[in-house]
Amino acid sequence: MRIRGPIRQRNSAPQGIPHEDIKKWQNIYVKAAVRAYEAGADALEIQFGHGYLIHQFLSPYTNKKEDEYGGSFENRVRFVMEILEEIKKEIGNDSRIGRRDIDFRQS
Repeated sequence: MRIRGPIRQRNSAPQGIPHEDIKKWQNIYVKAAVRAYEAGADALEIQFGHGYLIHQFLSPYTNKKEDEYGGSFENRVRFVMEILEEIKKEIGNDSRIGRRDIDFRQS
């Protein structure tokens, strides 16, 4: 049995998130990070790759947005940078946050 990533599900294609919903999705990541630290986690690792939501923003192949979250590399990385900034505000700058990713500049 082969396990497929979220982008490669049969009969599905990534759908763009309406601009007005972006903050809602970012907040989901922030709340999850806060809950992890409140539960006693020493560090946090965020999944940046393998077809999940952040990867879909980072990849020029799946991110077809024409606003400040699409197009150039700087715009595509904005989604995750805003998440990281909010996490740091909530749990502190000295918290350890790692990432799991692939070379998203070419994915």
